Amino acid sequence: MRPPPSLSRNTPEPFGRLRAGSAEVPPCRGKGIIPPRGAACPVAYNSGMRHRPWFWLAGPAVVLFAVLTPYILAGRGQPPGFVFSGFLINPVDGFSYLAKMRQGAGGAWLFHLPYAAEPGSGAFLFLFYLALGHLQSLLQLSAGVAYHSARLLGAAAMLAAAYVFFRTFVPSTVAQRWAFALAAFGSGAGWLGLMLGRLAIDLWVPEAIPFLAAFANAHFPVAAASMLVGMTAIAAPTARRTRRLVWAGLAALVLVLVQPFAVLTVVVVAAAWFIWSRASPAHESSRTGSWTEHALALGVFVLVAAPWVLYDLWVTRTQPVLAAWSAQNITPTPPAFDVVLGFGLVLALALIGLWTSKAGATSAGRLLVTWLVLGLLLVFAPVALQRRMLLGVFFPMAALAGLALEALTRSRVPGRRWLPYLLFALCLPTNVVVLAATLSGALRQEPELVLTESERRSYLWAEHGLPAGALVLAGEVSGNRLPAFAPLRVIYGHPFETPDAGAELDWVNAIYRSDLPSPEVLHQLQDRSIDFVYLGPRERAIANPTWLMGLTPVYADADVMIYRIAPP
Repeated sequence: MRPPPSLSRNTPEPFGRLRAGSAEVPPCRGKGIIPPRGAACPVAYNSGMRHRPWFWLAGPAVVLFAVLTPYILAGRGQPPGFVFSGFLINPVDGFSYLAKMRQGAGGAWLFHLPYAAEPGSGAFLFLFYLALGHLQSLLQLSAGVAYHSARLLGAAAMLAAAYVFFRTFVPSTVAQRWAFALAAFGSGAGWLGLMLGRLAIDLWVPEAIPFLAAFANAHFPVAAASMLVGMTAIAAPTARRTRRLVWAGLAALVLVLVQPFAVLTVVVVAAAWFIWSRASPAHESSRTGSWTEHALALGVFVLVAAPWVLYDLWVTRTQPVLAAWSAQNITPTPPAFDVVLGFGLVLALALIGLWTSKAGATSAGRLLVTWLVLGLLLVFAPVALQRRMLLGVFFPMAALAGLALEALTRSRVPGRRWLPYLLFALCLPTNVVVLAATLSGALRQEPELVLTESERRSYLWAEHGLPAGALVLAGEVSGNRLPAFAPLRVIYGHPFETPDAGAELDWVNAIYRSDLPSPEVLHQLQDRSIDFVYLGPRERAIANPTWLMGLTPVYADADVMIYRIAPP
């Protein structure tokens, strides 16, 4: 790739040279965040871009193909007697998403914990999946089709938002392309970490890597897209005021409904950027647009998001079952070495790009620096959702890494034409490892990733064969999956969403293993108001409870039995 004409081959500081209002920035036109006809471009995004439109379409198409194909192969590659679960990463959370969608498909807008003996009074939480369930019902889709369609659309939205973000804040076409390629396909050095016995974050933390987020679930890509749109609306050097404020408000609304904790990242980064840029020399800041408009956009973002954030905080502290769930919802950040290894070469290139481009010299560059630095600091902030703060930080990292790769093409380093491509290729293997490992696990019928045919038939029967809201005793895996197929409650089903999860799981296992006389066990079940007992292959792996022998099954198929517990 060659640098655009506006960049001298001997100029190592694109941010230092391409300032808004400088003679080196050509006139341009556009919509939304792009300046109108005759205005100076804050970044040289037009230079050469129209000559390669295929790049901006082919990349997302390849990403969407890559994150969809393994699911199709896993579904079609099952031998007789097995059914693919529909999830290749973290199926425990995956089935909880389907359980939330089922509530929405049933007409609910208040979320009730399906993995709790006492589901609570309901709250406006997880509205993304409740709304997706409503849409599923309206379009008469299966839960799996609706979920994965949302996942792909979310990934497309994330890539589109990244495209606009890089066009707005990265100063040259070459660097924009490298940044977009890294954001779409890049990963860390987790593939090397495996040789050291380390599990780096790019192998298992979807929040950290955009490609992994698109592969793992539906809501992380939507949240990342909202963060990018929000940052762009707030900090874009030039934009029509109305459009800026509308996009800031929409981004805040979507983000707070999908991932409320990510609002903190946007507000902290945007506020710090605003203060830094406002304190910059007057001759530079005067060319970056009206600071009043930036402040208004940030204010709109906060005003839209704040009521929902406050409601989340209130309801998760005042409703006992939700308070118990919130207390368990702890996601600590892995060790710093695994974080650095997980970002790998992209982080190293970003640090090089930060230094060589003098990014702090302009408002656009300061946003990238602020997001990268504060984003990495927030990852280790003393909050319960530490690991979730990784969401979004890869984008400014990719932008600065793109500047480093562009600088390499303009340097006198031997092999400068092919070396950036080699460095880019070294950022890809982890994603290949993840795709191959998860797909091979499904094709080997790993228990976490597949169902037996008999299990699936029993879950489908339970949807209409058991009364809605019935409380079921089931093992750890079956308890996680049953509420995704039927409007049921379980004693235990999720390590976070089951209140007092550890004690409940121990109790479930103890009951299945119990060698007490049948009347005594039944008395314990009646005390818990349990309506049915599920006995499938996974429960038999725990124990073969003899106390069930005296009960009459309401369902029997191959190796699955469901028993009714008569009320006392």
